[in-house]
Amino acid sequence: MKNKFSFKNSEIEEEQIDSLSAEPTVDTGANGPLQKGKGIPMKKKNGVYMIPCKVNSIPLEFIFDTGAATVVISITEAEFMYKNGHLLDSDIISESQYTVANGEIVTGMNITLKEVEIGPVTLKNVEATVMNNTSAPLLLGQSALKRLGGISFDYETNQLFIGQ
Repeated sequence: MKNKFSFKNSEIEEEQIDSLSAEPTVDTGANGPLQKGKGIPMKKKNGVYMIPCKVNSIPLEFIFDTGAATVVISITEAEFMYKNGHLLDSDIISESQYTVANGEIVTGMNITLKEVEIGPVTLKNVEATVMNNTSAPLLLGQSALKRLGGISFDYETNQLFIGQ
């Protein structure tokens, strides 16, 4: 199987770009939005807050990063998802240049994640970036966070509240 994330040539076809025309949607799940007092537990690890999520049905732990423009996954997760059918050719959009936190310019691949589950909320058609780095951290950035509406964080209990 050819590696779709080689970053050597952009193998993107016009129909893949058209796949982004689907409107992003939010599904609050069977239980509706979180009720007051019911937060999503987060762990503080090495000075950052980690939040459990599911991406295209795969459980992952992300850094809660309000400074990241998009959801970010490493090439390791992208290749696993692709090989196991959780990421399709039609989800791959284009290659782009990004400036990371230390100011370095790196190459990334723009993709669409079919679903990102954060607690009881399911976001559909979420813009994400695959970083050409096997050890890139998983970042839950603004492409997902801005679609949650109002959020708040309780530092005493390390819980994220959505829609509060």
